[in-house]
Amino acid sequence: MFKTKKEKPYEMSLAEHEQQREHSHSIQDMSLLKAQYLEYVLLDNNTLVAALDATGINMELFNEFEQTNVFEDYASFLTSYFSGNSTNTSIQTLDMTVPVDWKPYLLSWRNRLMQAEKENDPIKQSLISSYIQHYEDIRDKSKMTTKKHLIVISEKVREGTIEALDMAAKNLDEKVEELKRSLESTFLDYDVAVRKLNANEYKDILYWFMNFNRR
Repeated sequence: MFKTKKEKPYEMSLAEHEQQREHSHSIQDMSLLKAQYLEYVLLDNNTLVAALDATGINMELFNEFEQTNVFEDYASFLTSYFSGNSTNTSIQTLDMTVPVDWKPYLLSWRNRLMQAEKENDPIKQSLISSYIQHYEDIRDKSKMTTKKHLIVISEKVREGTIEALDMAAKNLDEKVEELKRSLESTFLDYDVAVRKLNANEYKDILYWFMNFNRR
């Protein structure tokens, strides 16, 4: 007796497969991102992109003269940076409103709780646990936001080869460090700190663009 072939539960019809393929293709076409390379992002137009996160300057308490000085310093920075810059590199600024990241703050309290547990101090444990619960409730119920100030710098990949990609990454490394030093030096009096984003933070930024209510 011949046994009939049992259809596998994961098999799909040709029409379903074609529909899924077209859907995946359309999503891919919409994306500007081609790949992640080291700590950078490669765009669909063969441009390698890095982003720097800079702390803001609170100008609310500045008088008009002090505010003018900040803008003049920034204009001077842009002029000095671009005067010796090649056309192969571009730079832009991006100000984003993002949800407040509670993770570092809650982590510090959890570390204190662990220390209280080691000290076998039930009163301190109870107090710290109540703090953690309080802040978690605020995090879950509120929509607190903050400003993120990003400086985006990109380098064109001249050819579609791994050697050209490596060269663009090296050039971008140097220019990112140069830009970081220049910014911190220009705004030394305002305690501006600049750091390069890592690969996971790029994903967070893209997620914030698509889903602002990120937890």
